[in-house]
Amino acid sequence: MKYNSITEAINDAIDKFKAGKNIDQILTYINNDYTGLQEWMYETEIHLCNEDFIWKQSIDDFFLINEDLSEYYDNPAEKLDYNIKEEVIWFIKHKLKSNDIEIESAYQACEVNGVTITGEYVIAGQGGTYINDLRIFSKMDDFFKFYKEKLILYTTDGELNIRTHTMDELIDLFEKLIRPRLKNYQ
Repeated sequence: MKYNSITEAINDAIDKFKAGKNIDQILTYINNDYTGLQEWMYETEIHLCNEDFIWKQSIDDFFLINEDLSEYYDNPAEKLDYNIKEEVIWFIKHKLKSNDIEIESAYQACEVNGVTITGEYVIAGQGGTYINDLRIFSKMDDFFKFYKEKLILYTTDGELNIRTHTMDELIDLFEKLIRPRLKNYQ
């Protein structure tokens, strides 16, 4: 597979995706051309099509799955033993809005030729950001569904807007992933 430009490869991927064909090899080609992808992003101003970043947090990191809760909270059994739904909601919103979460990358999405193109923007310190993991979806909702099992995706344009999960689903995750571990700290 050889293309004259990354734009040609992206357009081919879009056309094949719309025709229902497998585009995995084309996306691999696109994502392996780091320089071409960065140039395409700036030339087409694709990075400006959605002013809001879609922030991401892995479910494992958010709920500290592989961590000792006492390294993050003094007396976790007391600090995290929320008894009412509103307290769990406060915890989730506070954690997503706070600076306690280290953000290394975020997504942006844009509609191009009738499909949704997403890219992960990686923060590279003084080097700025670069895009990788370009993907194509039929619509924005498909993007959120794709990552729902692994990530919490949200925007913070004034209000916290969790895009992958309902609050009840996040409360269920808290009950499943945090609550049973609290007995280890009593």
